[in-house]
Amino acid sequence: YSVFSISITLTDEGYEHFYEVAHTVFQYLKMLQKLGPEKRIFEEIQKIEDNEFHYQEQTDPVEYVENMCENMQLYPLQDFLTGDQLLFEYKPEVIAEALNQLVPPKANLVLLSGANEGKCDLKEKWFGTQYSMEDVENSWAELWKTNFELNPDLHLPAENKYIATDFMLKAFDCPETEYPVKIVNTPQGCLWYKKDNKFKIPKAYIRFHLISPLIQKSAANVVLFDIFVNILTHNLAEPAYEADVAQLEYKLVAGEHGLIIRVKGFNHKLPLLFQLIIDYLAEFSSTPAVFTMITEQLKKTYFNILIKPETLAKDVRLLILEYARWSMIDKYRALMDGLSLESLLSFVKEFKSQLFVEGLVQGNVTSTESMDFLKYVVDKLNFMPLEQEMPVQFQVVELPSGHHLCKVRALNKGDANSEVTVYYQSGTRSLREYTLMELLV
Repeated sequence: YSVFSISITLTDEGYEHFYEVAHTVFQYLKMLQKLGPEKRIFEEIQKIEDNEFHYQEQTDPVEYVENMCENMQLYPLQDFLTGDQLLFEYKPEVIAEALNQLVPPKANLVLLSGANEGKCDLKEKWFGTQYSMEDVENSWAELWKTNFELNPDLHLPAENKYIATDFMLKAFDCPETEYPVKIVNTPQGCLWYKKDNKFKIPKAYIRFHLISPLIQKSAANVVLFDIFVNILTHNLAEPAYEADVAQLEYKLVAGEHGLIIRVKGFNHKLPLLFQLIIDYLAEFSSTPAVFTMITEQLKKTYFNILIKPETLAKDVRLLILEYARWSMIDKYRALMDGLSLESLLSFVKEFKSQLFVEGLVQGNVTSTESMDFLKYVVDKLNFMPLEQEMPVQFQVVELPSGHHLCKVRALNKGDANSEVTVYYQSGTRSLREYTLMELLV
């Protein structure tokens, strides 16, 4: 039983020093106890929860009913709907009382890792999961009983600049349209725009696709691009954390043709998050340690795809259908052959030098404001246009009529499972026919 839990993803080195990691957590909790409750932070959380509650999206009915039943056991009648979401009254003594319970002697440390194999001498009776139990190392247990020193680098977060405060619905500055329309078209990029005239909420959705033919020139380039997007995501984790807390969402995707940037949330502070992402993209850098960490993670990701019959079958199917596609085996070999940080930085520099940027902005944003997003990308990255127009999608091979069988031996000898994929190719159809086929499936 617990009332508070913290989950931390460890690197291999972090696994070897997990006590030091836990100690840093306890130092931070002790710092919070010494400083006491902060009304500013309470009010920030209160505002964020209030914003989310008033503009929340529709949830699954079953999940909503289950949650309501739980609330009925915990809150008085008037708080059934809001008790687990909204903060009403600042009570520092209640916060302090809860905070003072978060001390090392009351903590349970759980270390989950494949590296624990062979070290677990117990087995639970339901699923046969192996585990072990042991006391905290004596040196750490004794240290945590004392008034240990705090790390001077630990501090409270600064004021969250991403919390929305302006929820005014913007007036139309161009004719209403049913679908997004292209309002900018230049050699460097284009922009599609749609003003929300249906939901009428103070939110927006932004999607940009930074297209480059460089990615598909070799399997090594595809891998370097994967590494680049993973490191960029890693670099953004800390500076974009406040935006995540403020209910703004972003995602970076390594697409087949380029980098896809998706941002959504309250439109008031959404430009700040978008600009942060572009700034980190423009000034991309990596340390050798981060490069090594990401490449090792990617090796595991590629390997896991190859040893699972269902994901391997999908990769083989796409390899048959898509012209000049690089297979997962090609990518895995390129990664295992060795790539350097220098080759990554050289690739990123070339990638950013010549692009075509296609963007979509829709929601509670004016057309003038939407054009600023594209302008910021073009001005910040300062790239040249592509020499020739690039297709957005791969062409698919038209399979000859008849039955064809492709057999592939699984790469994981220890997995007795098999995968059968039956693929029917229909050719070009209308939107209605595509929809009917999806309904059929």
